[in-house]
This record gives sequence, structure tokens and C-alpha cells, in this order.
Amino acid sequence: MGSRLVAQEFKGKEWFWPRPSAAEYNAAESGGSNWGANNPKLRERVEETLKSRSEKSLIPADAITASGSGLDPHITLANAEGQLDRVVAAWATKTGSSPAQIRGAVEAILKQAAFEPLAGL
Repeated sequence: MGSRLVAQEFKGKEWFWPRPSAAEYNAAESGGSNWGANNPKLRERVEETLKSRSEKSLIPADAITASGSGLDPHITLANAEGQLDRVVAAWATKTGSSPAQIRGAVEAILKQAAFEPLAGL
């Protein structure tokens, strides 16, 4: 269990995965990579992250790029919704509950937790 202010790596299919970390989720190493779009290291990290994603639809930028600090735990609603099928399927298998029931519960939690930072600016 970590801080709600610092992302943690989750690999299980039943969890919403945070955005990638430029600091390997280590608060002592906080700081962006400062890699530009034409830097091969950034492209390599994005390619590795894409390989780990099972979603086949359009993947939001926050699912494959690190935040400025490299530690931001927040993901966009679009990112969470893109992971929803995987999370629901995993919890349905794990609990033996109906996928529809789990989807409804998780969607309610997402709706409750979603917010627009800076009033949508």
C-alpha cells in the first residue's frame, strides 16, 4: 500500500493500470524524463508499454506516456474506460459474479471518482 499521491505499478488484469512512470514509481526519483518526441528512448518506452496493453481500441496518451513528475497516479476517464473490459472480465472470473453486475458496479465507481481538473481547462 502506497500513497494516494504517488502511482504504483499494478500488473494484474483485475486492476486499472496507472500511466507509465519515468521514475519507476520511486518518489525519490521524481521528475520527468524530458525526452522529446523524436528521442528513440521515448519511442522505445512507448512501444514497450503498447506491447503490454491488451486493449485494441484507440489508446489515450496518458496510457502510454509518463506524467511530468513521472509519478502521477491519476488516469483519464477515457483511459479507465479503455481498460474496463479487461478489469471486468478478470473480476468476473475471480469472483464468479456476472460480468454485467461487475461492470455496473465499476462504472458507478468511475462516475463517482471522475473529475475535470482545473475546471476543464
